[in-house]
Amino acid sequence: MIRIKVHKPSGFSCSGSVRIYSLNGKPFYFFNAKKNVHFNLPAGEYLSEFPIKKAALKKYKLPTLPKPERKLKLPAQFTFVFTDNPNTCSVLLEKGLIICDNKLRSFTAPALSFIYLHELGHYFYQSEENCDRYAARKMLKSGFNPSQIAEAPRVTLRGNNSRVKNCLNYAKTAV
Repeated sequence: MIRIKVHKPSGFSCSGSVRIYSLNGKPFYFFNAKKNVHFNLPAGEYLSEFPIKKAALKKYKLPTLPKPERKLKLPAQFTFVFTDNPNTCSVLLEKGLIICDNKLRSFTAPALSFIYLHELGHYFYQSEENCDRYAARKMLKSGFNPSQIAEAPRVTLRGNNSRVKNCLNYAKTAV
């Protein structure tokens, strides 16, 4: 495995398959291709099965955000807690506390990022759809790829087809 440290959202390329893992060994970005692949990685540390080369950051079209439905002050720090939560994930806006069910511990970093950013979106939006759009936009800006935007809701929103379809559309229009 090759260790990769990324200081800011950055572009990379390689020929053939991409197999990038988070440091905890969970899949981060997998892509199968027969030719050169150009992709982004957000700031962080990763492990790669194959050599990758630094490239220009790939620019994507960002989903437009509607006017905020509310304007709550963001806390200076957020706490992300895992415990038993029948709602899967909840946010206590006034405390900056995001409470995730223990079953989410097994999720990949892109899926957890989507959840975190969705919950952050509740500081600006009441509707779940607008929070999903907010999360998709923030993920793309921070270096995630459209395929990760499409995959995260499939994992996190099982059974909620309209929201999954919306996120898939955000991913498709980003390319």
